[in-house]
Amino acid sequence: MRLTVVLVLTLLACSSIYDEEQDLKLVRKDTPLAECEQQGGKVESVCLSGDPECVHYFADAGKPCSDSSQCTWLCVAEWGSEYGRKTTGECKPHDNPCGCWCEVIAGRVKHCTCVD
Repeated sequence: MRLTVVLVLTLLACSSIYDEEQDLKLVRKDTPLAECEQQGGKVESVCLSGDPECVHYFADAGKPCSDSSQCTWLCVAEWGSEYGRKTTGECKPHDNPCGCWCEVIAGRVKHCTCVD
């Protein structure tokens, strides 16, 4: 079953032709590009779908941390880190919702997630 889902998603991703210019026009209509840039963001294609979103990059990227409260966005540990393990993470460099990470809260690995 899992293999079937992966194959279907792969075929769907390959079957669409990505038109970045068209997507940026859609972004400008719904969320003006200038507004994204004024918020310090950059319109980028995200996830497997390639949907345009306003992504913000943070100055504290890579800073060592032991809790998300110490970061602009999230304090993260390496994907696959053992849940509950005591660790030091680093501040996530951006708010792109896609990818895999484990959030560090109170010096421990919590909330591991993968978003596509």
